[in-house]
Amino acid sequence: MTLRVADISTIDLPTLLAPFFAIIRSPLSTGPITSAALASLHSFFVCGLISPHSLSLEQGLNELSNTVSRCKFEASDSSGDEVVLLRIMTIIHDTLCGYSVDHVLGDIEVCEMLETVLTTCCQMRLSGKYYFESQALHGTHRHFQKS
Repeated sequence: MTLRVADISTIDLPTLLAPFFAIIRSPLSTGPITSAALASLHSFFVCGLISPHSLSLEQGLNELSNTVSRCKFEASDSSGDEVVLLRIMTIIHDTLCGYSVDHVLGDIEVCEMLETVLTTCCQMRLSGKYYFESQALHGTHRHFQKS
C-alpha cells in the first residue's frame, strides 16, 4: 500500500522515525546499516523534520532517547564501530543541545542519554578523533546545570 503525503511535516514523528528506530534497535543490523540510520536521524534534525513544531514531538523524542540509549549492532571493524558510536553522540547532541527540542524531554530520557555519553567516554577505547569528539559531548550536561 502506498501512502501519498503532500507535506511530510504532517506525519507524526513516531510514525516517521519508526523504520529507523527498528534498524537501530536490531542486533542483526551491521555497523554500516546502523550508521546510515543514525545519519538519517541527524539529517532529520538538520532539515527541520525534527523540530519544536513536529507532531507528537514528546513521544518521538522519548522513543529516540530509548533507541539511541539501547542501540544494538553487529560489530564488524573497529573504525566502523567507532563511527556508529560517534553518530550516537551526534544524535544525543542534536537532541539535548542543537535544535531547541530538549524542553519536552523528561528527566529519565535526559539521564538515559547522558549515561550513554558517559559510558561511551569511560568504557570504550576510541581512537584519537572519535575519543575527543565523544569526550567533548560529555560537556552537554552543562546545558542542564543552567536550568
